[in-house]
Parts: sequence; structure tokens; C-alpha cells
Amino acid sequence: MNNKLTQRPAIFINVKESEVEAINPHLVVLISSSPGANSYLDIGSFCYTRRSEIPPPPRTACPVDPSSLDHSRIPFTKALIAYIKGLKTRSTAHSVYVGVKAFIGWIDSQPDNYPFNDTACMIKAYREYTTYLYHRINTSSINGQPIKLGTAGNLQAQARLAVTLATDLSEPEIKTSATFIKKNRKESNQINLKLPSEDSQAKTFAALINFIEEAHRILVGGGKLPLQFKSPTDTPYYMYSLVGTTRSTKKAPFSPASLLVCSPEFPSWKETQRHFNLSGDSNSLRIERSIYDKAHQRYEYNNENLRSDLRRRIGNHAIVAGMMAFMAATGCNLSVAKNLESDTLKIVPSTQGQRYSGTKGRAFGKPVFPEFGAQFSPIFRKHLEIREWVLNGKESDLVFPVASYELEPTIVCSGSIQVFKTLFTKALPKTTWVPSPYWRKNVGYQYLKLSGGDLALTAEKLSNNESTVKSNYGRPSLDDFAAEMTLFLESVHQAAIERTRFSDKISVKFIEEKRPEAVIGVGSCEKAPDSIPERAPGFTLLSPAPTCRDPENCLFCAYYALHADEEDIRRLLSLHYLIKSSKVDNSLEHWESKFGPTLHRIDEIITAIEDAGKASGELIDTIRQEIKQGALDSFWAIHFDALVIAGVIL
Repeated sequence: MNNKLTQRPAIFINVKESEVEAINPHLVVLISSSPGANSYLDIGSFCYTRRSEIPPPPRTACPVDPSSLDHSRIPFTKALIAYIKGLKTRSTAHSVYVGVKAFIGWIDSQPDNYPFNDTACMIKAYREYTTYLYHRINTSSINGQPIKLGTAGNLQAQARLAVTLATDLSEPEIKTSATFIKKNRKESNQINLKLPSEDSQAKTFAALINFIEEAHRILVGGGKLPLQFKSPTDTPYYMYSLVGTTRSTKKAPFSPASLLVCSPEFPSWKETQRHFNLSGDSNSLRIERSIYDKAHQRYEYNNENLRSDLRRRIGNHAIVAGMMAFMAATGCNLSVAKNLESDTLKIVPSTQGQRYSGTKGRAFGKPVFPEFGAQFSPIFRKHLEIREWVLNGKESDLVFPVASYELEPTIVCSGSIQVFKTLFTKALPKTTWVPSPYWRKNVGYQYLKLSGGDLALTAEKLSNNESTVKSNYGRPSLDDFAAEMTLFLESVHQAAIERTRFSDKISVKFIEEKRPEAVIGVGSCEKAPDSIPERAPGFTLLSPAPTCRDPENCLFCAYYALHADEEDIRRLLSLHYLIKSSKVDNSLEHWESKFGPTLHRIDEIITAIEDAGKASGELIDTIRQEIKQGALDSFWAIHFDALVIAGVIL
């Protein structure tokens, strides 16, 4: 393979040359200058799936295999070049380059192909890369090259950046697709138990953005209904009206509303008949046909009349959604957001790096200028266009005006927010509604975390004093710590499980008769004498390796079987109790990596026993309680006593 690597021509561009555009991104090498030396960032080599891993001499491009040029990476590379050129410091640019290079290097080392223009493939790559990073965190220094939690968190963040640049997804949307690796364990103290989790807030934010974009398509673009309301955790909800389904429509023998909310296109009469199992001639179905025709007429009317009452109400809801998203992006108060006035009505760069402003408000008698990041600016532009549609030629200084019944611009009231909340929770029942104060609290926590607990900086960003920040946004308490520890334990446990499995559910073999010679410590072994243990289908190479010397590892063997009588259940639950009791003073990650998959497998087998009707839940609970009181299976009781004598179990 190395024989095919050749030196390609290079185009050297200084990162400070903002006016220079990368016409051929696959040839670009960025130069990051400093008083001491120059750094050469060969961004263009990322377009090739095969390239040299040896750093080239200065002012020389990395050798590549020209035939491995992946055209799907060219737009991504161009976006990455623009992003790095926009960074302020040389160290940051170099850090981004190294992190993205590690992610792309991992992609190129995989047997699967990940086209950069395929959003689903990029999300899959991000998930599997996260699993790989967790594996590196828990790898022994003897068997591999372990990395620290902070390093893994930085690498995951740069992978998120790469996926953001390659797709149209925002960072919160990408963040929710895999377990988030926290860079600092001390971050756990900054989470408030009363607040929705960061993951929940990200999903809610994504749902708000989706509503704004759909409203923009329908109102500003003159698109057709339905409005597709969706979030990462809910199935799409198609809005042909703001009423949707109600209790009466759900109970009614025939109501198109229940069909419309799950139909991306208005169903035909024949499709409606099939859905409701309607049969008969037109005379016997005249009432149903009349109801259907009226619903279809309303649909046609709302598509033809571009300023229908339905569209105007969607516009008001979009203004409320825009205001909630604005608070999430800026951290401003609800009172400030409702009364916010336009300053320039343009999205102009502010003094805070790549942040933007065009609004002004007042908080406690002093002017404030809420700012948002560059990524939010396209959404805010769409909001401004929706705002113009809602105003329909009327004058208003409000950034978030809604139209009254008299079609006059007015301030967003609590009733407007409540109506939108009702619609939101009805359409997306699995997505948490985040009240307006919590958006600001979340931003406050983020400032505290990112600044390392700098109260002065956080107070300046939130336009508060330090005592207010300390009392309202710091809140170091046992409940906060417990909430974060719960999330951390769950993420570590889940990561340990995901590394050992190809599928979420792996079957268990049940046998009708138990042979005494085949009985083992956790059930029965159906292996022939001349066979060797092997992993059951569904387990990865990172799962415990089956061996006849370790009965607990038999749970992962292809020859493992279960009679599922009381003795087998007691043995399984005894092993579970033994493992849970033997936590020694090791790191949590190490313990979960070693024992988490076994505990999960036992839970899976117990669930399979109950689902198959081999034993009732009452019997299983009874045996579990007896074990807690000391009635362990005799096989595992010997091990338990030995661990007590050794001091492992206190």
C-alpha cells in the first residue's frame, strides 16, 4: 500500500488570510504562524482515505493515494478550513486539527465505509467512535493504550464538530445520539436535580428548532400542510390543524383526526376506509364520507389561503418557539425576551468572538444586549422572516411580537406560552417541556462549568452580581451531586454493556430435562466433550471469554442452557448477589467494565425465564429476598464465605 502513496501538489494558505477561498480543498495545507514557529495543518489530506501516518517535512503535503480521493469529503473539508480560519488562537486551531484528524483516522481504519454526505452514516460513525473512546478509557496499560477521561471528552467534542460540519445537524442533535463523555468528573457538582437533564434540554431545543423551520417552510415559503412536528425521542406528529386528536375523537368510531396525525400526506378516501375497516355502499357511509369531505375541504382551504386563520396561529406559535429557543441560546430572562426590542434588525458580530447581536432589552432598569453563537444565527434569520410574515406590514419594535385577534402586534403573554406548551406536550409526549427559567439556569451552569467556576465571569455574562450567581446557579448540594452521580453511573454501566454486544437482546436456550453430569454453577452445559467453549451469537470480542474454569463466564457461551427450575434461578441470583457484594476499592469504570456485562446478562436471563413462563415473578422475588437473608445456593455460598474471610466482603 505504501508504494501507492505519492506526493500531491499543495496550496499553502495562512489561517489569517480570511479573504482567500479554498477552491480545491483537497490540496490545501493551512499555515498557523506564531513568533516561534509555524504549524502546517494538512486539512486537504482528509479527503483521501489512504494517506501517510508519518508527518511530512515542513512546507510539504502529506503523501496520499490519489485513487482514494473521497469526493463526499470535499464539502466537509472546505467547511473545516473556514472554521479553523475563524479561530482566534494558534493553539485552538492545532487542537481542533489533531482531534478531527484522530476521528477521521479512526473512520479510515474501519472496514465499513462512512460517506460524509450521508447523515445517518456520520451519526453511526460518531456513536461507534464514542464506544471506541470508552474502550480506550477502560483499557489496561498492559493490553493497550489507555486515555484519560478528559482526553476522551476532547476527542469526542472534536468528532462532534466534524459531524456538525459534514451534516446539517446542530451540536445538540448530535450530542443526543451517543453517551456524552464529560471532560471533568467535577462537573457532576454543577447539575441541579430539579433541572431537566442536559440531554433532555438538548432534545427539547432540537424540537423547537424543528418547529421554527417547519413554520418557516409553510408561512414564508408558502409550503403545504401538514407541519411535521418531531423530536429525537418521539415519532413525527403531522399537524393538519392545531386541534389534532381529542378524547372525543379517540372514542369516536370514525374520526379522520386520529389518522391525520400520523399521515405525512392527506389520505385518500380509500385509504381512510381501509384504516377504519369501513365497508358498504356510499349511502351507508354517507355520514363518514361527509366528515371526511369536510376535513379535506379544510385542508385544501388552508393550503390555498396563505393567510388563513390556521396559518396565522401557526405563526404565533412559531414566535413563541423562537423566543424559547432564543432564551436557550442566550440565557436571557423571560421578562427581557418578551419585551426585547430590535436594535439593528440585523445579525451583526459583537465583541464576544463569533457571537451575534441585533437586539436590546432592559433588565432592572439597565440596557442588556443578549448574544447568541454563530450556529444559532441561521435559525434567528428564519425567525426574523417569520416575524415579518406575522406583522404583515404592521410596525413593531418587538423582536417577538404575536398577532392579537384584531391582528395587531402585541407582546407574548403567559397564555400564549401555555397554549404552545399544550400543543408541544400533546404532539411530543416523550419530550420534556423546559420552562423558561430553566433555560437561563442551564446557561448559567454551562458558564460556570466552562469557566472552571469563575463567578465573576459568569455574573458578567448573565448581567448579575456574584452573590446572585452563587445562590441561584452554583448550588453545590448533596442532591445535585447525587443526580450527577446517577447519570454518571448509568452512562458508565451502559458503555460497559454496549462494548460487549452487537444486539440489545440475546436469546437464552431452555432445556426440558436436566442431566446431572451437565450441571454447572449457573445452569447447564450442552457442550460435547470434543468441543471448545465459544461466544454465543450477539456478543462481541470485548465480552467475557467463555471458559470451563470460570462458571460465571459460561453465561456468554454458545453451549449454555437452562432448565429454569428453582435451583437454576437461585444459582443465578446468588451469583448476582455475590458480585454486587464484592465491590472493592477500585475505580468504578474498572468494576463496571469487568462485572457490568455479567450482571446485565443475569438480569437478561431472569427476564427471559419470566417471559417464557418458566417461573413467576413472585417466585423470583421470593428467592431474591431469601438470598439477601443468607440463603445462597450452596455452590456460590462457598465462594461468598471465602470472600468474607479474605475481607473482600464486609
